[in-house]
Parts: sequence; C-alpha cells; structure tokens
Amino acid sequence: MNNKLIRTLIIINGILIPIFILTILGILLTEFITTRPGWNTKVSNDYEPEYVIRHSSPIEITNSDNLYVAKYKVIELDELLGGETEVKIGEVPENTTNIVFLNKDFEKIGNLLETDASVKHINIPNFFSNDDEQISLTKNIVYLIALEDSNNDDEINEYDNHYLFISDLSGRNLNKIIDNKIKEYKFINNFKEIQITYHINEKDLAIGVYDIEKNVFNEKSILNF
Repeated sequence: MNNKLIRTLIIINGILIPIFILTILGILLTEFITTRPGWNTKVSNDYEPEYVIRHSSPIEITNSDNLYVAKYKVIELDELLGGETEVKIGEVPENTTNIVFLNKDFEKIGNLLETDASVKHINIPNFFSNDDEQISLTKNIVYLIALEDSNNDDEINEYDNHYLFISDLSGRNLNKIIDNKIKEYKFINNFKEIQITYHINEKDLAIGVYDIEKNVFNEKSILNF
C-alpha cells in the first residue's frame, strides 16, 4: 500500500514539476521581453514595431572588383525570438532600405540611394555563371525600387509601388527605366538591352525594349486580354 502511494506521488511530481518550471520560465521570458528598451506595451491598432538596422556581409559583384552590402531593417522583437535574418547570396533581404557599394579594399564607394527607401530586388547578370565570355558582358545592375510612399501608410516599404532601375557596377549613374509597374523582364542582345513586360492599366500589358547605352525605352506592342 505504501509502495503504491509512493509511486503515485512520484508520478504526480514528475508531471507537476516540469509544468511549474515551464510556467516560471514563461513568466521570466515575458518580463524580460516587455521590460526591454523600445518595447511598446500599448496594445492597439496604432502599434508601431521597433526596428533595428542591420547590414549583410559584403557580396562580390560579377565582372568587377566591387562589392555590395544590403542595409536592411528588422523588427527587434522578431530578431530576438527568431534569430538573425538569412541573406541569400545575390539577393537582398526583406525590408532593404539601401545598398552600400565597396571597392576591393572594402572602402566605401557610396550608397545606391541618396535617401533610404525600399529595394526589394537586385539582379546582377551572370552572377552564378562560370562562363568568362558571358561574365565579361556584365556592365550593369538592375533593381526594383520604391522611392515614394504610394499607399500612404507613412512608410516606404515592400508594399509600395516599385519600379525598374539600372546602375553601373559601382552603384552610380542610377536611372529609372520606366514609370510603369513591371510584370517581368530579361536581358537580351548580349546584355545591351532589356525586354520588359509591364502594366499599362489594371488589365492590359505591353512589351518594350530598353536600350541601356542610349538610355532609351521603346514600346513595341500592347497586349490586350
């Protein structure tokens, strides 16, 4: 009888003690998070997350000695709970606000944008190529950039209208290619031109070709659906 009672008590303790420990840890973690500087304890529709600025590792640019570093922002609480943001080679992380260009000695050449905004795409031709002939044709970098708060939410971010831009391999001579939203694009004619499919209204598309050297865009045809 006593042995059975002891075994029952051991089983009960084995269940209750872990629950007690997890409860205490949960309380301590909650207290730690909510007492950190910048934590907003106000729960309402006006809640604004606290961002921190981060930079990616330097990434080499095809057919150049230059490198680029993505400047991006993350929500502090997300980073605390989820760890560092994964930055894929040849891309930019979510919430990239600018791109910093470096020379081979890791000295700063300059920023892509004069003022931080939103860069949600970067395309360096032949980035993963091993073909030296193709690599030698790489002269430019293409981006999708938003410079204005198009949805009026008081923030320039991934939800605003992004347009196609192009620069040289040092991030200089940045030009906007077209004032329309892009469906898709690709380099043609040995990377001297860019073929672009873009929206002309809510339902119709058009195709055009951008001459990189002349900085001229020519509409070729309208696609009516």
